[in-house]
Amino acid sequence: MVDFYRNDPQCRVLVRDPGGGMSVAEPTWEKSRNLQGEEVMRPVVRLELNGKPCWFTRIKPESKSTSMIIRPRAGWRALKDYLNGMEDVRQGGMRKHRWDVYICTTAEPEYAVEAWRLLDPESSIFNRDAELVNKRMLCVSHPAKKDLLNVLRWEKAYVDMLEHPGQQSPYIVTQERELLTARLKDASLGSIQHCHPC
Repeated sequence: MVDFYRNDPQCRVLVRDPGGGMSVAEPTWEKSRNLQGEEVMRPVVRLELNGKPCWFTRIKPESKSTSMIIRPRAGWRALKDYLNGMEDVRQGGMRKHRWDVYICTTAEPEYAVEAWRLLDPESSIFNRDAELVNKRMLCVSHPAKKDLLNVLRWEKAYVDMLEHPGQQSPYIVTQERELLTARLKDASLGSIQHCHPC
């Protein structure tokens, strides 16, 4: 299936039918934006394989080497509904904006933005506005490490908090709680509520 897709100039996917036969899934052409903000059309094939979503696309439809396959993890829809406030609506409440999403990835920027477009097509948790992408997405290349402190630009934020203690955000999301707690005690910034990503 993957080899067929990667080599097919029409961006189709070969799928095994429940009866054992084979069929070809045709792409739908969806509007997207490149990094320059220009509207582009990209081929997307959305399938359910063994009850799990699997999406195929190409950043540059004419270039087979830009093929992408995305398999959202189990629980992605529930997490997305929680982050964008839809869970509140289902329970009869008001939709609340709880989180700002930050992304740190080793993918190239155009691939990362396209992956988020597919994961969050309505931009309910990550707005793909160019200015916000620059502030909230960090693409690191080898040998740099993916790190939450990098994407939050922690060192700059830490210096800003020391210089302007009354202006810091009341929430800091961290994977490195011990490091953060030690730094905050040194800075005498008061209490910080820790929120851990799922």
